Order: sequence, then C-alpha cells, then structure tokens
Amino acid sequence: MNRCLVLDPVPRSACALTVFCGVAIGVCVLGIALLVAGCGANTPPNRYTVFVDPTITEADELAIGEALASWQNVTGKAWLDLSYPALCPQDIHPGDICVRYGAGGDVGGITEVWDNGRAYIWLRSPVTLQAAAHELGHAQGIYNHLGPGTVMCANTGCAAEDVTPADAVAWERER
Repeated sequence: MNRCLVLDPVPRSACALTVFCGVAIGVCVLGIALLVAGCGANTPPNRYTVFVDPTITEADELAIGEALASWQNVTGKAWLDLSYPALCPQDIHPGDICVRYGAGGDVGGITEVWDNGRAYIWLRSPVTLQAAAHELGHAQGIYNHLGPGTVMCANTGCAAEDVTPADAVAWERER
C-alpha cells in the first residue's frame, strides 16, 4: 500500500514530489560518487622509478639525469628514483618509466604512456636536455602546452631548453 495514503493529510502531489526528489537526490549522489571515483582512476602517480637502459652512453645518461634533476628542482618534489644502467623490468608497474634508444622521427624522442603512469621513452642520440625533459614530462602525464617558452611546448622551435615554472604548474594540475 502507498505510504502517502496513510500519512494523511499529505496531498498526493506532495507525496509524488517527495518521492521524485528522493529518487533524484539518490541518483545525483550516486552520479557524483561515480564521477569522483572515475576522476582518480587516471591520475598519474606522484612517485616514479626511471630505468635507463644499459645501452645508453654515459654522455646521454648525464643529459637524462640532468632532466630528472630539473623536474625535481622546479616542482620542488623529490619523486624520482633513478636506476641506471638497468634493464626495464618485463612487468613494469604504475610509476615505472623505461628509457631506451629509439627512433624519434624528426624530434628528439617519443613517449608511450600506458594506464596509470607506466611509460616507455625512446630517445635519439645524442640526447639533449630539452628532449629528455620533454619526454619525461609526457611520461608523467603532461600533454604538450600550446604556449611557447615551456619545455612541454609542442615543437622544439617554441620549447624552452629546460623545465620552467609553467611546466611545474602543469605537473601539479595533473595530480
């Protein structure tokens, strides 16, 4: 039996409104909960382990190390663990970044990011600070900036040579 009929003198229209509002509020709460849960699912990790392949030369290791230090200095976070020379594990985990030599087309490198921050970076030799810092930015979940003067600018002609405060803002925004 309908409870609204028992709760006299509540008019039927008020009961219908109460039921509608209760259902609507329940749907909204469920929707918000799913949205919040979904938003955190693709958030990049805050800590990374970077594996630098043993085939990378000492000079290129220095450029990669300088790029890692630059990201840490500009973001103010000590979030990178560097392992070099080290083969990338076969089963990489979220937060693992594997750096290897590879074809980078007419740019200094290419990055492939998998779910939750697993990434492979292929760099061309000689590795420049700009290329290493840019590709490390992608590995951390940062997309190309449209504006010039950042290391994450979409092309080398507009990109800064090193990580900038604007790049750090983009890093924070992704978290």
